[in-house]
Amino acid sequence: MTKTPEHITILIGSPKGIEKSNSARLAKGITTVLESARWTSKWFHTHQVLRSDESWDALLSSMARSDVILLAAPLYVDSLPAPVIETLYRLTQAKNALHRDGPPPKMLAILNCGFVEAQQNYTAQSMVRLFCEGMPFEWSGGISIGAGGAINKRIRSALTLAADALRDDILVPDAVDALTGKPMMPPWLYVFGGNFMWKRQAKANGLDAKRLGDRPYEDLSRRG
Repeated sequence: MTKTPEHITILIGSPKGIEKSNSARLAKGITTVLESARWTSKWFHTHQVLRSDESWDALLSSMARSDVILLAAPLYVDSLPAPVIETLYRLTQAKNALHRDGPPPKMLAILNCGFVEAQQNYTAQSMVRLFCEGMPFEWSGGISIGAGGAINKRIRSALTLAADALRDDILVPDAVDALTGKPMMPPWLYVFGGNFMWKRQAKANGLDAKRLGDRPYEDLSRRG
């Protein structure tokens, strides 16, 4: 009897969607390895599944037969984007449809933030882990990436290690966190680059960069 290929469901939580987001590019670092091992995959965008009953039903169907569920999203104010939170909430309401015989699917989260420190994602990772505790999913670990989800050789190696762990049905190894936790650049250089960007945008909009520190509403707030 032919064995059914392993299956992964990918849920992208970036408003840029599946085609253009850093979240999707990071997820591909996982799926490329698994697909080369003959896994099947199905991609979904949180914003779309919330707007379409057909897409929502397809998501549930894919999750119900998944060996791995991968969430990839950016960090928004130390939390998950609102459409991701709503999607996870709706999944808790539909969890009875996801129960099945045999081992539960593993869930992995790849979260990226604009800060240079990948650790900024840890609170949001805990949210996904707690979500798994109330679901028929097994938390497999989180991958946290800083610097806006930039991908270099070290990040690619971490994604490959994580994919290998999922393929071998083990937890994501600590080596992945060690690879992604190291800043891509010194913090001072990141701040310098950010300040340069703000000044360039000010100039492009006809503003004096020296006034970027103005607080025009400060007096009004004191009166209140």
